[in-house]
Amino acid sequence: MDEINDQLVARLKATMKLAKMSLKHMSEKIGLPYRSLQNYMSGKTRLPADVYVLMCQELGVDNQYVMQGNFHLERWPLYDAIWVSLDRHGYWPEYVVKADVEYDDSISDMLSGYLPKRKRPKKVMVERMVDDVLMTYHQERERLLKKA
Repeated sequence: MDEINDQLVARLKATMKLAKMSLKHMSEKIGLPYRSLQNYMSGKTRLPADVYVLMCQELGVDNQYVMQGNFHLERWPLYDAIWVSLDRHGYWPEYVVKADVEYDDSISDMLSGYLPKRKRPKKVMVERMVDDVLMTYHQERERLLKKA
């Protein structure tokens, strides 16, 4: 086949191996005949985009993880990680306010946006909290990947 398809299939195989998911189990989960999936994963037939998306969903990873080897920060798990960080640092629930936080904001802006100005931490603390958010987020993603 072509180089891009081969790389994508190789990365998808590696992700399935991390998740300890067999081709047979995957074919059952996504409702695709085992032989068809086997042909896609062996490179005999090009992997269709819809099958790729279904496989990523079943593995519990976003397509950026498979294509680039890193997680894209998804909206709800990111918000969950922010709440955990606010709680760990003693801001939840007493000081958290309803904020107009946009998903496109930086994590530090999102953290600060949930706190009233008089309770916002110093820049150094925000940097620690950002690291905490990223660590929490990635731990959760790893847990979900192992669970899949």
